Amino acid sequence: MPGKIIKLDGTLQGTPINLLGVSGGEIKLGPAGFAFKIADQPVASNATLFMQVLDITGAALTPRMAVQTYADCQRNFILLNVKATLRQNPTFFPMIRK
Repeated sequence: MPGKIIKLDGTLQGTPINLLGVSGGEIKLGPAGFAFKIADQPVASNATLFMQVLDITGAALTPRMAVQTYADCQRNFILLNVKATLRQNPTFFPMIRK
């Protein structure tokens, strides 16, 4: 999904986080790769940071997804794979034949 807006918001150790990026901005991570630097050292958080994919107009393409971070150097890089899927509640129309 290159060219989509990636929003990261919430708090990290009480500090507000509100970042925007573009998918495809970090090509070394893949064709739609993106990256955010949120701290100078590893910091643990659980359900205080959220990521969301938006279209170019700012309309949400995904729900807000909680991102967990860790305080140890072994896990200070988080790789998220976002895949396009069918709508959760697709609409089906009946087929009428004679």
